[in-house]
Amino acid sequence: MALRGLLKNWPYKLLALGAAIILTTYVHGERNPWVSTTMDLRLDPGKPQKGYVVTSLSQDTVTISLEGLKADVDGVKPSEVRAWIDVPKLQTGTYSLPVRVSLPQALERKVAARPTVPTVSATIEGLSSRVLPIEARIKTSPPIGYAPGEPSITPSTVTVSGGSSVVERIARLVVVVDPTPLRPSVDDYVAIKALDARNEEVKGVEITPAGARVVLELVEAPASKSVFVSPTIVGQPQFPYRVAKVSVAPSSVTIKGKPEILVGTSLISTDDLDITGAVADVVRYVALQVPPGLQIEGPGSVKVTVKVVPGPRT
Repeated sequence: MALRGLLKNWPYKLLALGAAIILTTYVHGERNPWVSTTMDLRLDPGKPQKGYVVTSLSQDTVTISLEGLKADVDGVKPSEVRAWIDVPKLQTGTYSLPVRVSLPQALERKVAARPTVPTVSATIEGLSSRVLPIEARIKTSPPIGYAPGEPSITPSTVTVSGGSSVVERIARLVVVVDPTPLRPSVDDYVAIKALDARNEEVKGVEITPAGARVVLELVEAPASKSVFVSPTIVGQPQFPYRVAKVSVAPSSVTIKGKPEILVGTSLISTDDLDITGAVADVVRYVALQVPPGLQIEGPGSVKVTVKVVPGPRT
């Protein structure tokens, strides 16, 4: 009796069941559809056999295409995906190698992952090393009145290793520090940079150790500026002679001292040059009057020439 009731109107019941399945599938597909997206990853060059190193790749990053149900694709984290090339048995040369991709084990069968560029070019060279000294560089020029003291760098030399052609490009190793008047003393552990002859950073080398302790201090140093020389002439030539021209050689000198004193000094005078009674040109070396707190760079006197010519008689 129960079976007969169950089979009653069975075509309609079967149709309703099919409709329910289709509706369920549709709703599930709307909430968790099949999607595709891309992800950019840094390409792992792998580790060649001992004595060799990958010196260059045709591209450092690769784009990975991901396909699967939205919930699964959304669960893929870039940090859990690896893109690499296989180089352990290769020696010196340039190779076209397939890009390999791996996902977390839980997603391997749910999400399809493939590189948009299937191969990359990789150059492998023999490993080389050099021991080089370290130089200290100031990031910004010290302000007027200050100069960098002698730096202390520990260690003073380090080992640089990498592909032979890359290591040969290195012209110098530097540590960059930035002392200021507000922070005149530097005592830091600073990363070491490898530079080529154009002062451009050389990538793809290993520096051991990677940093150095740098101790450096800004010290007060005299600033300098160029100022004009103003000759001081006293007296008058014998009548009817007159002064036609006064010239100074050199016409300017360089003075140095504390910045606050230099700011207010635009010219420097000479000692008095007396031309009383002169009837011909007067040429003398005259000392410069140096303001307190300043010094002259070079000789402390200048050559003053006073051209004396006859004047009209009355």
